[in-house]
Amino acid sequence: MRPPIDGVRFMARAALVTPGDSLLEVRVRAVNTGQAIRTLEFGNCSMNLGVASVGQTPERKWEYLGWSDARRPGHSCEPYLATRDLAPGASVSPSDYIRRVPIRAILGDSLPPGRYRVTARVTANGRPSLQLESGDVELGLSPARRSVIAARAGGAGR
Repeated sequence: MRPPIDGVRFMARAALVTPGDSLLEVRVRAVNTGQAIRTLEFGNCSMNLGVASVGQTPERKWEYLGWSDARRPGHSCEPYLATRDLAPGASVSPSDYIRRVPIRAILGDSLPPGRYRVTARVTANGRPSLQLESGDVELGLSPARRSVIAARAGGAGR
């Protein structure tokens, strides 16, 4: 599969945000790696997320499909087209490439607390991107509990 725009690279990052890490936030950034100006076209519902368990058998998965109304009853995507011109070396992370999803929506959909790999896929210029690795996150554990686990893991080799 070709990237949506030749000369534009997409990068994604996942993080837990808000007090108590109650939201998973995924941001995608488009970077013009070419030598000419590139135009990025995108719209509402132009980003999908995937969450897959790490180190669990069988693997557990959850998806947020922004561009599939059939999976999201009562949700509609407002049709619009936004554009951004990217000079060589420039980057942009438009609000349409940022998703915040409540952790309870992910775990409440049959996933247990644990470590998960997050992926994103965006649509640009009418074509989906390749799957973007966004990083691993610990879902369902309080920040204090994660600190205890990290401290134990760090001291395990001593």
